[in-house]
Amino acid sequence: TALVVRSPHWVQVASGVAVAINRDGDKYDQQGVPMYRVRVYDAQLRKQVEHRVAGEDQARSAQADLLAQVKVPLEHRGATADVIAAAVAQGRPVVTTTNKITVRQWAEQYLELFKRRPDGGVRPFSSWDHDRRCLEIYILPHIGERSLTSLRLHELEDLVSCSTKRDGITPLAGATKESIAGTIKRLWKMAERRTDMLRADGNRAAGLSTSWGGQSEERAAIVPSIEDVFRLSACIEQRSAGYGDIVELIAFTGLRWEEISALPVRNVSWDDMRVHVEWSATFSGGRRTLRHETKSKAANRFVPIPVQAEAPLRRLMAASERRRQQHPGFGDEVLVVTNTMGAALHYNTWRIALDKAREASGVAYTAHPLRHVAASLAISSGMTDVEIAAMMGHRNADYTRKIYGHLFPSNGREVAARMTQAIEAAVAQEQALARRALTLA
Repeated sequence: TALVVRSPHWVQVASGVAVAINRDGDKYDQQGVPMYRVRVYDAQLRKQVEHRVAGEDQARSAQADLLAQVKVPLEHRGATADVIAAAVAQGRPVVTTTNKITVRQWAEQYLELFKRRPDGGVRPFSSWDHDRRCLEIYILPHIGERSLTSLRLHELEDLVSCSTKRDGITPLAGATKESIAGTIKRLWKMAERRTDMLRADGNRAAGLSTSWGGQSEERAAIVPSIEDVFRLSACIEQRSAGYGDIVELIAFTGLRWEEISALPVRNVSWDDMRVHVEWSATFSGGRRTLRHETKSKAANRFVPIPVQAEAPLRRLMAASERRRQQHPGFGDEVLVVTNTMGAALHYNTWRIALDKAREASGVAYTAHPLRHVAASLAISSGMTDVEIAAMMGHRNADYTRKIYGHLFPSNGREVAARMTQAIEAAVAQEQALARRALTLA
């Protein structure tokens, strides 16, 4: 076996392959575990392959993985993007003969496959980009060099539970942990469905919990206070003109930020007092991209404009028109919400001003809780769960009930009274039909 040494030291193993495991300087991971560099010479590629891992045990495991990989013929080491595209187009599984493929190697194939739904339809870019960001930021830096089959369930659970923000100290919110867990489960599920890598050991990620406190946070965030909405709006408006109108527009319509920041002026209908949501804005690679698609099929919808949202919406549209006249050159599409140059407003720009207004006003609302305010007001108005699902862009009413079920009225006497009235009406109708049949006879 190879020796763990501090200076470069190559060792010939029984297979005749040159390998080395070295300490990676004085580097440590977030938990204080020393980092190691594992190198194996690949005779077929005529170069060394190097992986960095934390811990001596993981280094030896990575060594075994690399040794297994370099023995596999190049044509069988993993499907290229062209092979994946051809397999997807023909409805064939992607064939990978080695079970030593790393999480990083499979993630590349996964992201290519994930662009399409199982039924062959194109998946929304926002869903694909969500998994890409989770992989790049939270998953691959920690387990990217591990083989897919070497990871155990408790290691995946530890990865999710111990995930932190970029400072390495602040724990992630429950909703973010749920996103990471969901991405891991989809990654392993795709490997189980598309390859034979997990056939022997089974899908260990199948038992990973996707409940990490996000649901309780969403429920706790629902505090429909109109006074708080106006106080936050006034506070942010003092810092940046027009930003308060965005606060009120989200709170009274329930639009998502990626929808409101991509809303064209032509999609606002004052005759019907509603807006057509058919575009979304995504952040990827440092740029804000407008796409003629929504988060899901249900998100493509018409949203009513209450009177309280009319004035903010008109002011935003007027400001956008002035900016576009002053700064032409951003395309033919005029957006409702823009920056000072007339281009799409980036969320971070608005969020910086919002954070200062939240601190000054004492109101904790961000864009997503403001959506909850709109849903809570809709429930108070007497709208049904089906109507609210259509307004909020939920995939079905069950999802709406899952989030807001505790806000719907649940007076047992009222429900029983309505059921009684429905039964009596049905009986009366049937009796009337029976009498009519006798008369005709």
